[in-house]
Amino acid sequence: MKLRLTLLMLLLNILAFGQNKEVNALNNYYLNAIGIGIGFSSINSIQMDLKVSKKRGAFYFSFTNELGTTKGKYVKKILSNYGQTLINSGIDRESYSIGYSRHLNKALSVSGEITYGINYGYKNYSDDNFSGGGYHVLNKEKDLLGFGLRLNYRPIQYLEISGGFNTISKANFTILYYPFVYSK
Repeated sequence: MKLRLTLLMLLLNILAFGQNKEVNALNNYYLNAIGIGIGFSSINSIQMDLKVSKKRGAFYFSFTNELGTTKGKYVKKILSNYGQTLINSGIDRESYSIGYSRHLNKALSVSGEITYGINYGYKNYSDDNFSGGGYHVLNKEKDLLGFGLRLNYRPIQYLEISGGFNTISKANFTILYYPFVYSK
């Protein structure tokens, strides 16, 4: 599920570039537009945003997924013929945020968000029968509820740079592109 959502958001980012529509910047700076973005956070995770802008405000959805901590194939249950040598263990996180953004002026806006997150405990085991030299087991540890704030800067009409802090994903940075403009 996480992989499909990640691939879908990346595909939307790739398809979106080059699909701009001409808009009179002087008469309609605050766009009615749909933006997509990609970013990262300080907990070694990738972040994907979908933002719907309506004049001076915008609603957005954000998905964050921690990268590269598990090893090999995911296994639901360890069988007796699997390798039992524990390599390491830790916590993986994923989170979903819903937020609202409000323009302070043409270039700056501020956003607030509510976040639902999930911590998964993982254990990596060594086994040469699996590609990557091992496998991992996940256990859902706990649900998290958090919040965050972002400061957004729009240097040009179709591009937005966002930086902020979230209690689950910590410091984050995102670049959004607004390729889909719709009428009033």
